[in-house]
Amino acid sequence: MVYCSLKSNETSLITICLIIGIFFILSIILLSIFIKEKASQVCDQKPYFIPSIFNIINNKPFVKLIVPWILDTTISTIFATMLPFFINVVINPQKYCINNSIELSNPECNTNILLGYCISIFFITCIISMFMWHLLVIYLGKNSCWKIYSVASFIIFNVFFLCEEGSVKLLIFTSFLSALPAGGVYINEVIITDIIDYDEFLTGKRNEAIYTVFSSFIPKIVSIFAQVIPLSIMSGLIFF
Repeated sequence: MVYCSLKSNETSLITICLIIGIFFILSIILLSIFIKEKASQVCDQKPYFIPSIFNIINNKPFVKLIVPWILDTTISTIFATMLPFFINVVINPQKYCINNSIELSNPECNTNILLGYCISIFFITCIISMFMWHLLVIYLGKNSCWKIYSVASFIIFNVFFLCEEGSVKLLIFTSFLSALPAGGVYINEVIITDIIDYDEFLTGKRNEAIYTVFSSFIPKIVSIFAQVIPLSIMSGLIFF
C-alpha cells in the first residue's frame, strides 16, 4: 500500500514537471521567434553602480512598484511554503476520515494526494489564466490589470481562512481561485520594461542591467524572509 502511494506520488510529480517543462520550452521558442530585440547602442561612457542606484531612486514609477512587489512576493511565497502544513494541520484529512468513519484508503484522506491535487490544479489553472490576463491587458491596459491582479491576489488568498477540518472541496476550489490572479504575475515584468523605457527618456541611456538585477534580487531576498518567518513562528508555537 505504501509502495503504491509512493509510486503514485512519483508519477504525479513527473507529470507536473513535464507539463511545466514543455510549457517553458514552448514559451522560450515563441519569445525568440516573435519578440525582436532593439538594436544595440554603443555606449562610450562606462556605467557605474552608485550613479545607477541614484537613477533608480529618481525613477518614481519604479520606487512606487517596490512595496506592492514585496507584498505580492511575500503572499505567494507564504502560500507555497505553508500549503503542506496547512493541509496536514488545518484540513487534517486523516483525522476527519477517522472521526467520520471513512476508509483511510480514500484519496481524500491522504495528505500527499490532496497536496498533489492542489498543486496540479493551481499550475494548470495558472497557465490557462495567463491567456485571460492577456485579453484583459488588451482591453483594460497594463496599469489597470496590474492593480486588479494585486488586489485580487490579496483578497483570494484570504479565502483559505474559511477552510476548516475536512473541507477538502473548499481547499481545492480555493487553490483554483488563487491561480486566477497568479496567472497575471508576468504583468510585473511587463511594467518593468516600461519603467526601463521611462528611465531611458530621463537619462538618455538604456539601463536594463541594473533594473533586471533589482527585479530578480528583491523577490529572492523577500522570499527568504517569507519562508523563514512562518516556519519560525510554527516551531516556536510547537515548542511552547
